[in-house]
Order: sequence, then C-alpha cells, then structure tokens
Amino acid sequence: TATHVVVTLEVEAHNVGYHKVDDGTVSVDGDVPGKGPFQLLLHLAHAVTPNGAEIAMRPRSVRLKLPKSEPGVTWKSLQKPEYPRPAQEKKDFDFFEDSDASDDKEGGSDSDEELERLVREEQAKGPRPLPERKKAVPGQRDPLIGPFCAPDEMDFLLLFAVLFHLYWCPFT
Repeated sequence: TATHVVVTLEVEAHNVGYHKVDDGTVSVDGDVPGKGPFQLLLHLAHAVTPNGAEIAMRPRSVRLKLPKSEPGVTWKSLQKPEYPRPAQEKKDFDFFEDSDASDDKEGGSDSDEELERLVREEQAKGPRPLPERKKAVPGQRDPLIGPFCAPDEMDFLLLFAVLFHLYWCPFT
C-alpha cells in the first residue's frame, strides 16, 4: 500500500520461533515438523519503521505489516537488488498496488510516452474499415487453408448424419 509493506509467510504460527524487524531487515526463524528448520532474512529495499510494525500470528500464516519510513514511495521490489530473491517469494495481490499511477506522477518512462503517442495516433485515424470478402463463384468452394475448404451447410449436415449413425448404430 502507499503507507505499508505487507509480508505474508505461509507457515503455521506455532512453527515460528523468532521474528525481528529492524530498520532495513526482517528476520524470521522457525522449525516446520517434517521439513526442518527455516530462516528468512530480508534486506528491504527501503527503510521501515520497526516500532509501528504489526505482526499477526494466524493459524496458517504469519503476516507482517511494516510501516514505510517514507509513505507514498512505491517500492519496485521487496529487497535490495544485490541480494538474491527467495525462490518462494510471490506477490500478494490483496495488498498489491498498481505502480502505473506513480509513474504518471513521476513523468513515466520513454516507452510509456511512446505507447501513449501511438494510441492517440490510432484513435485519431478512426475505425478501420473491414476488409472486403471475396464472393465465391457458384459451384466453386473458397479455399481456407491449403487444400482444405471452408465448411459450408452441407458439410455440417453430413457430419450430423455420420455422428447420428455412429451413436444410434455403433456396430453396423
């Protein structure tokens, strides 16, 4: 969100042994029966306020709601780029905020401006006319793909007759 970063760990609350939130790091340790011990250490891309952190221990997950030190700043990633991303990291779209709104405030990128220019040009041209369909000569079928022709009414009647016969008389 604009004021918080939300991190959800999909681990049962009773399996978490230790958690700590610092200015720029989040650390969670625990032990999952049958899978072994785990340690999560996140080096956050920006600073958070540790005193305002809300930690919700739920039966099937642990949710960390961390207030941003600089509210309104959109984070491009959770961690600093020099640290590897955890393999299990996924975006939680319940708390995902579209970054396009912030790009408009900052001026956007060159590719966004180019795309907007192309869209405006296409809209100014108006709707495109539909291509004219060739009229087939009576008795001649219009080829669709290679040697195959576009199906017509008789093809559907023949297909229906074959399927009807196979369904009602399968052994004849």
